[in-house]
Amino acid sequence: MLFDHLPNALPQVREGKVKGLCGDRPTPARPPRLISRRWMKPAIRAFTLISGTASGSRRAHRQRVKARLNAAVMDALADPKVRQQLSELGQVIPPRDQQTPEALAAYQKAEIDKWWPIVKAANMKVE
Repeated sequence: MLFDHLPNALPQVREGKVKGLCGDRPTPARPPRLISRRWMKPAIRAFTLISGTASGSRRAHRQRVKARLNAAVMDALADPKVRQQLSELGQVIPPRDQQTPEALAAYQKAEIDKWWPIVKAANMKVE
């Protein structure tokens, strides 16, 4: 069994090389070919798995450089052709207000705050 980022797994599922057991919760942005998949939530009520892609840079980069890079990425993600290609790979593009470095930092902080007590309670160690 494997939990994978949908764009990685989707080509293998479509080619019949692997069997897709669960898909994302349905949304208007969800690829139509996955609508028939069962969702994970009814199977395991407390289970949430989100995967995504983000880019970053060193702290030393100037704010204006980061702003220009972010604006270029946001413009690319607004392009209908890019959106279509990513959608066909199963990628859901977040709303524009969630495509900022500040939104990413807030999301990462919330995930750390959520998972750190579990990691600590389980006495997990980096190996």
